[in-house]
Amino acid sequence: MNWIKYFQSHGIEPTETIVHSLFIQKDFLIKYRELHLLANHYFKNCVALLYLSFFFENNKQFQWIIKEIKKQIYEQSTDGLHYEFSPTYHAIFTKDLIDIYNLLASNNLEYEFRKELSIVTKQALDWAVHLTNNGQFIPIGDTNYEGCPSASELTEYYTQVLGATDNIRVTDRDYFPIIENQKTKLMLVNTPFNPTYNPAHSHCDKLSVLMWYNGTPVLVDTGNYDYENSRERIYARSISAHNTIQIDDRQQAQIWDVFKVGYRGKIKIGANSETEMSASYRHKNVIHERRIIKNKSGYDIDDSLICHGFHQYRFYLHINPDLLFDISGNRLHFFDIGLCFLLPNGAVKVIQTDFYPEMYSRRLKKTIEVSGDFKNRLFLQTKILI
Repeated sequence: MNWIKYFQSHGIEPTETIVHSLFIQKDFLIKYRELHLLANHYFKNCVALLYLSFFFENNKQFQWIIKEIKKQIYEQSTDGLHYEFSPTYHAIFTKDLIDIYNLLASNNLEYEFRKELSIVTKQALDWAVHLTNNGQFIPIGDTNYEGCPSASELTEYYTQVLGATDNIRVTDRDYFPIIENQKTKLMLVNTPFNPTYNPAHSHCDKLSVLMWYNGTPVLVDTGNYDYENSRERIYARSISAHNTIQIDDRQQAQIWDVFKVGYRGKIKIGANSETEMSASYRHKNVIHERRIIKNKSGYDIDDSLICHGFHQYRFYLHINPDLLFDISGNRLHFFDIGLCFLLPNGAVKVIQTDFYPEMYSRRLKKTIEVSGDFKNRLFLQTKILI
């Protein structure tokens, strides 16, 4: 695609060697499309084949791949949001959409399809911006910044190809709702394990909460270190790596392998507004409902758990390693920013855990763990005082 863009934009005739190489790659890719994986892999295959079929003026292949791209856009996005729910993979999907529009518009092709595509691409760009903080994509699920365009780069590319970005707004934020005031912002992660046939990049992060204060992360996601069968990979995908609650030693799904997930639960999205967001997650006989409410003093995080019999719970909050804090009883106080958390009832301790700001990059962070026992039902409340 990069070669073809270069030749097109500069009006350069490629050498016979390059043409031969591109032709071999096209034939190989058609035969070996990543149908065993689908998802972002297959969509990337389709976009490459669109460029290659156009370059070699193969109209039969071009029309076939246009139909396939339409089908995949419908399957792989909801209001422009890529269905794997990873901000960085969504950014790559957004760039792919702009690439498709770029080729079609530059050559005055597929006018009706371009009208539909322009709407989806606007929505995708808006989601890309929504999933950033201070210009960087928020680490949710598998996040890989290498080779990933930034939100500002996507906006610039979009402007060059489709024009101004005014009035780009997706109103339905159910998958990543946010409530905020002038200084603080909280996000609730309530995405399912998706796509159902290959949730390779999903983590046990359902109902995890992320928080920022004046743009500085306070409650962080652990991130992901690698794509290997490693201790780091196992930890990064587990409940204990996210700001949510674990019952006994259960996970939110059966994590079978590096990219495999077995039996998993279902998420139900609740009420989302400017002052409240909620969702519930049910896996086997465990129901966890979380409500986050904005009030005059700050925020309340209310957790309700239903699980028949006697059980142990562990409530996790992962703290930005650049912030200083102390704990007195159930009171968590941040020195630099003046925030105060009133932690839920239970035994409070601070443990040292891994933090992966980028792949193959490791730091240590402090994690608050509140634990205890309950029978059948449990209610926990966390107060954030601003």
